[in-house]
Parts: sequence; structure tokens; C-alpha cells
Amino acid sequence: MQVKETNGPRFELALERLRQGHAFSFNEVSFSVVGDSLYVSVGTTWLVENLTEERAIHDLTRGKNVYETLLNESPAFATEVKKYSPTFLLINDDGMGSVELARLVNERVIWAKGIVVNT
Repeated sequence: MQVKETNGPRFELALERLRQGHAFSFNEVSFSVVGDSLYVSVGTTWLVENLTEERAIHDLTRGKNVYETLLNESPAFATEVKKYSPTFLLINDDGMGSVELARLVNERVIWAKGIVVNT
């Protein structure tokens, strides 16, 4: 489910779906609950073969900024996700499915197993 505003009935539906275990997207960043984590997934803007740590940080930072925007603009979102630890993921989504490429941990990129990038 894609939402474009941080309030109103569509956003309330997105939060309800999040509670039920479904994902929603806001500004091309996806949010889903997995265990005790809120996965904040952002698609890479680069082809995997052209991905670098700098490019990954840029994309992951965008995901983190969208998450922070939602926290600041939506008290309902902030209340809903306060019990979860955010996990920032960089993914490659080809329309048939997505693959995790990296995570942002303590402002460092941690690459998924098997991912080799240009330096």
C-alpha cells in the first residue's frame, strides 16, 4: 500500500495494515514489522554492479530521513512504532521480489552475505 500523506483515512488504513503485519510505503520507502524490528526498506538507486559504499549510504540515509519525517509529522505513526527498533535496509527490487543488499548499523554499511561492491 502506497500513501502520500501523513494523515487522513488512507494513512490510518496503512497504520492498521502495519499492525496486521502488512507493509506500506511512503515516499518510496517501505515500512514493515518483523519480530521486534520496524524494517525501513529503501530501494537502491543504482544497478547492483555499480553500487558503492558511498552510494549505499546515500540511499540508506534517504530511508532514515523519511522515517524521521514520519515520526515528526505523524504522532499516530510515532506511537505505533515506538515499541520497535528501526532496521534500515537497502534492497534491490526487480518487481518480482526484493533482495537485501545492506543494512545501516551505527551509521556504517553492513553488506549482506555474498554482496561484493566497488570501492
